[in-house]
Amino acid sequence: MDLALTAFDDDRVSTTYVNRSFATLYGSKADVTTLFEEYAGTPDRPLTLRADAGDDADTSYFMIDEGSEQCDNSAALLAEFDRLLPDPFITSIRLGLCTKLQVLVTDDTSMDAMVARIQQLASDPRYSAIEFSVETEDGLPYSVTADTPQLDPLFALFDARAGVASYSVADNVILVGVSDPALFRSIVATIDAEPRPGFIEEIRVGHDWTSVYLNGDGTVDAQISTAEAMFAANATRAEDDKISFSAGSGGILGFGPVNYDEEAGRQIVDAVIAGGLWKTSSTPIEVFDQPELFTVTAAAGSDRFEQTRSDETPETIRLLKALNTYWATQTGSC
Repeated sequence: MDLALTAFDDDRVSTTYVNRSFATLYGSKADVTTLFEEYAGTPDRPLTLRADAGDDADTSYFMIDEGSEQCDNSAALLAEFDRLLPDPFITSIRLGLCTKLQVLVTDDTSMDAMVARIQQLASDPRYSAIEFSVETEDGLPYSVTADTPQLDPLFALFDARAGVASYSVADNVILVGVSDPALFRSIVATIDAEPRPGFIEEIRVGHDWTSVYLNGDGTVDAQISTAEAMFAANATRAEDDKISFSAGSGGILGFGPVNYDEEAGRQIVDAVIAGGLWKTSSTPIEVFDQPELFTVTAAAGSDRFEQTRSDETPETIRLLKALNTYWATQTGSC
């Protein structure tokens, strides 16, 4: 009760919750650390100190939990918390005094710099018992340790690699543009061999109308072979009549001809067969044309497609029959 009475008379404390098992105080962001230092340490009543966040309380918070554990680094961790508070790219911090430090940043562009900053703490032997993590509002918490890989070495690789025309990060995905299709395979293989932070869900590498993904699922070679077949096919087509290709991480191969016809169907089948993944994995193929013409799936090693979606027009039915016949002919000879 002494804590409640003292806090009630403290102009820096805006709200106080106290019962027999815990105490929670609210104050301004600037006073969080000082208030915690002054009010923590009540026997049998761990303290939580939170900053007032007003209308942003659901998405922005700055909190220190005393918890029930005791450790020797309390003062040092509070000092680190205090140093993080003014950072404009941080929207939330939660410090469990002897257990964890969680930092929420504004967006993906702030992620790598914050991971590097927090990694300095994770590398400090004094904090070996603390779990560190960084996240964005739309991403999962990314655990940070002394050995956590960073994006800077990967970006340095992109800058140094001939044929990499552009790169960017959005929604935990790295997008890489390749200028020359002749370099596509070697660039994809080089990038795939590099370590990358766990918060990066995939790397998507593209050239012109074609892109593949890298996420460690073992399909890279098949994707590259399919992409190279599409490069060759598009070289025979007019600039305004090329077929786009995008490999999806769910195993779906998406093709987007400007105008689908039997020739486009044959080129798509040839590209899928060149990839080789169809021999061991189910192969869903989506063909988009105003905006979707059909989706078919071939079971692993199958010589025929099962139609899963179609606009059911007579012309599409005819084209699907021709596609199935060509698929059966080509796979039957493999």
